[in-house]
Amino acid sequence: LCLMEHKLQPAGASSADAKARLEQLATECGYGCTWTFSPRAGFDGLVALTQAGTPPPVEPPLSNAACAQERRLLALELDSMHVVLAYVPNSGRPGRLAFRLEQWEPSVRALLSDLQRSGKPLLYQGDLNVAHERSLDAWGTTAAQFGGFKASGRTREEAEAFEQLLDKCGLVDGFRFLHPSARSATCWAQKRAGEAEQREHWKRYDYALVSEGLARGSRQLQLTEVRHRGDAFGGGRPDHVPIESVFALCVTSSALMGGSGSLPRRFEGDGSSAAEAVSVRF
Repeated sequence: LCLMEHKLQPAGASSADAKARLEQLATECGYGCTWTFSPRAGFDGLVALTQAGTPPPVEPPLSNAACAQERRLLALELDSMHVVLAYVPNSGRPGRLAFRLEQWEPSVRALLSDLQRSGKPLLYQGDLNVAHERSLDAWGTTAAQFGGFKASGRTREEAEAFEQLLDKCGLVDGFRFLHPSARSATCWAQKRAGEAEQREHWKRYDYALVSEGLARGSRQLQLTEVRHRGDAFGGGRPDHVPIESVFALCVTSSALMGGSGSLPRRFEGDGSSAAEAVSVRF
């Protein structure tokens, strides 16, 4: 589980209290916490909760020092896959679109390409701050409604950079692969004080990108669902909803038989494989 854009800082009484309370709760549930703290006080931090016994995430090396200093990534290597959790820069402030396109995107593509070459499949998940396809990934169907292709996350350049990420890193948009024509929101514009809420003004900025083998089931693990968990806040209305990726562990019948000559009852079937024996969620 990764919580994004926390406001805490390494020092300060209020941050220390909030951090301690989350860590206590995580420990009681059998999890450990790994934190990043943004150099911009009160912005952009990540905290990943991993089950006890799992190697803790680390901040992965990036070739670009300016990108590394933003501390927007956490990565962990599981037995079955690499996982990279990301909060991608928003391009709304002056100079940030150029930073994203010219520095962030090439640096992250290099990182993910290196991980793909390791031989393990990859999950890259988080707030990627882009609506990839105008007709499916945002509320507006006209150029004007879409922000005139000038609003942050909805520029042509950012969509093209996303396509390069998929193509050059050999990744698949998990939600779009499983739901080719679905229009589903993951975030909404934050309303300013005194403004009426406009929940119809939605975007899909949050993604689970996976190696092609995970999407197509050519490995022991297979992506079975990507859920937009609008139900996670008990009626609350956040500006983003959690994204849940579900994987099935596919075990061959020969591995399951273990020399007994027969499959355990819950795996009986055509004898070729057993899917969804184990699900993994992020």
